Amino acid sequence: MKELRGRFEIKLDAKGRMNLPSALNDAENSSYVVTNSQYQGCRCLDIYTKEEWEKLEGRISQLSSLKKEVQAFQRFYIAGGQPVESGSQGRVLIPKSLRDYANLEDQIVIVGMGTKLEVWNLSDWQKIFDNLATDFEDTLSVIANLDMGVGHA
Repeated sequence: MKELRGRFEIKLDAKGRMNLPSALNDAENSSYVVTNSQYQGCRCLDIYTKEEWEKLEGRISQLSSLKKEVQAFQRFYIAGGQPVESGSQGRVLIPKSLRDYANLEDQIVIVGMGTKLEVWNLSDWQKIFDNLATDFEDTLSVIANLDMGVGHA
């Protein structure tokens, strides 16, 4: 699978379709699952290839369904997942209920996160990104400390 990376400002068309940037458009994958998500109190959408979504569902199915946190995750995140297809032109229709949830208007931002994409409305993304930039030196320090244990015996 192609790594999903980069940040792209694009427009949704009047029908709620987005063109996947060529850097993200994988000819091998035309089936995706889009679901509701959030970060720092701002709503966004997550998009997985069908393959990555099935891996996630498999990991969640291994957890105890008696735990309230697992049930909450299943109800909010897994049940929110809706299958979508990219057409021959690389366009993906975002279901209206999910566009409404994430307050997606004409200007959106797609953020590649490795195995998934995040889709943000532009103003929410700008707030999140500004917060991340403000805290980046602290984040970098934590990541550097985490890295010290990687690959060392």
